[in-house]
Amino acid sequence: MRQHRARKIAGSILILAIASLGLLGCKEKSHKGHWSYKGETGPSEWGKLEDGFASCGLGKNQSPIDIGAAQKGEKSQIVFHYSKSSPKIINNGHVIQVNLDPGNYIEIEKRRYDLLQFHFHTPAENTLNGKAMPMEIHLVHKDQSGSLAVVGVLVKTGSANELFKTLEKNLPVESGKETPLGAEIDINDLMPSDRTYYSFAGSLTTPPCSEGVKWNVLKTPLELSSGQVEKFSALFPDGNARPVQPLGERIVLEHAENK
Repeated sequence: MRQHRARKIAGSILILAIASLGLLGCKEKSHKGHWSYKGETGPSEWGKLEDGFASCGLGKNQSPIDIGAAQKGEKSQIVFHYSKSSPKIINNGHVIQVNLDPGNYIEIEKRRYDLLQFHFHTPAENTLNGKAMPMEIHLVHKDQSGSLAVVGVLVKTGSANELFKTLEKNLPVESGKETPLGAEIDINDLMPSDRTYYSFAGSLTTPPCSEGVKWNVLKTPLELSSGQVEKFSALFPDGNARPVQPLGERIVLEHAENK
């Protein structure tokens, strides 16, 4: 009788152990592909989190970069067609993103890239001679073939920006819910007066870190008040900027504004 009871107890323990391992396996599986800006799922580990993220670790033309010495390029190749828009805003858990209706676009060498959305990184991801600005805006565009072009706007502290006063009033603290901004904004208000820029080949700065992205970083920063920057950075206390990546054999060109 005792032997039967002992066997029954041992069997129960074995079942519990197997179930526990199963739960651990499920927990591990649920985290596959999850990424963040620190720790075991931070930037140095992105390439290992999922097969589709391999470029994050193996890519040769990754973004962001440190912009140092740049070669002189042709006059500006970008024509901006920005105007007013009634967008939607979302906290996607990694950035504050403003999604736009069709109508805003740029032309690069006569190819049209439609503006899909813009979002914010604190601190800035691309650096200038090793120095990081407090914030960077990425305006993400796509052409008909699916190729991406990003306009990066660096931000320094100074005067308050009128467009950001509208965004501040509608900053979503909780992630996952897209809501109408409730007001029109003019995308031109995101642009500094001087549109001289640096161009280089790069990638997405978040997983899957896909390459083939045309990067265009404006040389002159936009001014925001320190309070405006702090309201965005407070939502992501660990920061949401990927460290700069090796430049490799890439060349950075500087394009003066056409006037």
